[in-house]
Amino acid sequence: MGKFTLYNEQNLNKLKHLGDPLADEAAKVLINSPEICREINEWSTIPEILPDHFPVEVYRYFEWMKTSPVAVDRKKVLRSQRFFEENGTLYLTLLGFYSLPYSYAFADGAQVLVRSKRIMEDVGKRLTETAFFVLECFRPALFIGDDQSVLSLAKVRLIHAFSRFFIQNHASDWDPEWGIPINQEDLLQTNLVFGFLVMRSMRKIGLTVPQEEVVASLHYWKIIGHYMGINIEYWPDTAREAYFLEKCIRNRHLKSSEAGRMLIKVLINYYREFFQNPAITRLAEDLVAFLLGEKAADALGLKRASPFAAPVYQLLLQTNLFGTSSQPKSYAAQRRSFEVNSQKQLGAQVRLNIPVIPQRNDR
Repeated sequence: MGKFTLYNEQNLNKLKHLGDPLADEAAKVLINSPEICREINEWSTIPEILPDHFPVEVYRYFEWMKTSPVAVDRKKVLRSQRFFEENGTLYLTLLGFYSLPYSYAFADGAQVLVRSKRIMEDVGKRLTETAFFVLECFRPALFIGDDQSVLSLAKVRLIHAFSRFFIQNHASDWDPEWGIPINQEDLLQTNLVFGFLVMRSMRKIGLTVPQEEVVASLHYWKIIGHYMGINIEYWPDTAREAYFLEKCIRNRHLKSSEAGRMLIKVLINYYREFFQNPAITRLAEDLVAFLLGEKAADALGLKRASPFAAPVYQLLLQTNLFGTSSQPKSYAAQRRSFEVNSQKQLGAQVRLNIPVIPQRNDR
């Protein structure tokens, strides 16, 4: 039977009201510990021996982050990393034109995103940080010897916990019917969007993605999910399970919302201003609508004024959205290109940092 029996309304409703207790407890302490946050943000990797002045909740969190999932399939890990190395430009571009817009079509999750000023007011930086996170996820030898990028996973997981805390404690307009902010169901869907659905969108534009790549990707994002605090008992092991789980969550949450329409409007306007290529600026909405499909596009109020065939959209997606090479090169070359581009665009190297909340005596 596989995991199909897990994917039902009762279980998904439970996940909708579950957060990430380990990260949430650490975040509650860090919110009032700006010096420790600054210290963590200066790390290049999680220290083998953690500072003894760390509060127990923070110590416990980072000790847990140094643990590995029960089973890591080396061949599947290497296959996924090689796939990204060969398709990095397209993969990152699809994050911007497909993954993020698709997330906006899920009404309850969009309520979290629209409350972030960084997304609404600095979408370029948000996109670049997302791309950097994915680059970190595919660092060569990650999970099979080089665990440097686990620090980035730990930081993003804490950023989620910070968001949960502030929305739950300070957003007076939060509706409990939306569940806990960035809940377990949301995290499962996000992991699917960044992995499984990216590959599905590649097939949509006419590219061949072997089934073995899909299976390897599911394993890879299961490992990432472990470090991101997802209950991997619910993570699909096969493409059929992944399709079924994503469909269940989509049927529950894909619907029109003011939050989603606000987010997509900001994103499309950014693309129209950012790209120098007139074809991209004119067809940005068409491209996103094509990738999303009719239901998700309708939920976001997107229209396809010029419905081209898949090969045309494939050509448009070869754009250099995040400054990575359009030709297959080494991971190191793609990363250098990204860093040069982000430095030029943002005026500084992109970094993933946990928030530092000033205390009264710091002001």
